[in-house]
Amino acid sequence: MVVQLNLDYSDLSGPRKTLTGVRTSSTQKGKSHPSADLKLKRGLDLTRVPEEILLKIFKYLSPSELLVCAQVCHKWSAVSQDSCLWEPLLPYLPKRVRDTITFKEAKEESFDWKHEIIKRCIQARNEDMLRKRGVSPYTGLQKDVFHPLRYTDIRWKLCVTDTSRKEYWRSSDCSTPFQSSLCVRWYSLHLPPLSKLKTLQVFAFVPVFFSRSWKPHYDSATTRSLILQFDLRGSKGSQLVFSQATAVSGAGMITAHVICSSTLAACWSASWKVGGELAFVTLCLHQHNLTKKVLLGSHCRTFIPSAHVPVPDDIDPKYGLHGYSATIELRNHKTTFWGRQYRELYQQYLADSYVSLGGGGHEHGSFTRKLSLPWKTEFFKNVLPDMCFLDLTVLHDRKPFWCFSSPVKIFINKVLDGDFTSDGEKQFIEYSDEHGTIRMDFLWIEDEEQTLVTNVELRVLKSFVNFWFHTAY
Repeated sequence: MVVQLNLDYSDLSGPRKTLTGVRTSSTQKGKSHPSADLKLKRGLDLTRVPEEILLKIFKYLSPSELLVCAQVCHKWSAVSQDSCLWEPLLPYLPKRVRDTITFKEAKEESFDWKHEIIKRCIQARNEDMLRKRGVSPYTGLQKDVFHPLRYTDIRWKLCVTDTSRKEYWRSSDCSTPFQSSLCVRWYSLHLPPLSKLKTLQVFAFVPVFFSRSWKPHYDSATTRSLILQFDLRGSKGSQLVFSQATAVSGAGMITAHVICSSTLAACWSASWKVGGELAFVTLCLHQHNLTKKVLLGSHCRTFIPSAHVPVPDDIDPKYGLHGYSATIELRNHKTTFWGRQYRELYQQYLADSYVSLGGGGHEHGSFTRKLSLPWKTEFFKNVLPDMCFLDLTVLHDRKPFWCFSSPVKIFINKVLDGDFTSDGEKQFIEYSDEHGTIRMDFLWIEDEEQTLVTNVELRVLKSFVNFWFHTAY
């Protein structure tokens, strides 16, 4: 595995350490010493401290603190690379890191302890997090994928850049794992008006240094991976890509906007008069390939999975039209409303542009609440009555085929279907992307405070099926 040393120090957000107990002047019977006053005027030049003294001081520092000191000046950078600072750190690192350094390498005079320890810490971290842990019987995806994300203490950060290229960094306020997705939220933003903003980016900061038990060091140096990048002004760069008129939902105080398939942004309704102001941002991350996105991206590019290679089949005349399974979840920021696994899905019918997938005798079930999306910021909270989040995982032969996690709008179904036996409010959601469309129908029975899931339909585009299986339907 090739490892790039793409370290990031901007996440070392702990309080700055100051030198205490250092006398800047001396006094004798209430009078200051002339030489002390002269030193105070000249200031304390730490760059003139002898290298021998610096080495003794640096031995008390953690590896992350050594990397920060290396950025002070050329002299400190050179001193911080001394092997006597890095070699003693090896016994305190995880066994997977210690085992990568052989006895022969450790005895070589030219062995770069600083470079090698950093590189092998990153490599061991990536190997441990990417290690296969089996498959979840519920979703069919990698089992316990969020366990390593928790113990490495990943930090999610939002970076908003204005038209003058000034950056505004905000750490996530919370993140919530679900069966097949992760929900990351920012609701303490305090940003300039949207009229002055240009781009929105989301980064994952992953610690580099760990203890022997794989507990991340406090304020560890991190690697940074770009997860999402969105141009708020489109390709022309002159006009905002969303406005009050393009909101998908509104609940008095805020207007909600789906700025890309996985991101919900809300703006204060009253702020549109002065250019618009973000109230909160929610990012939905599907579990499929999430660990690779977090580890293998860089500060300027997102992780790109390897291209799919179709496996032709000349024997099965309906190859690509059966062998599917799906897991569907409806949720809000904190709670799952409804979840269902469909183990056997196959072709129901072929249309001009899509394949309808379904299964015989499926009961979709119900849940005891009405679909909605509660939200909050630092000082306010309310509910979007016509929004929720949809997570879909479609597998073919137990391998991911179509996966997404996205905010969706809830519509009132006003079409008369001839069914007068159902007494309640009919609703539906419909999501489409380059792979296909999923539609779900609901019946809200207010007296019983229950929502019935009356229909689930998956429509996969023929073009996607032909691409995936090298067929010609």
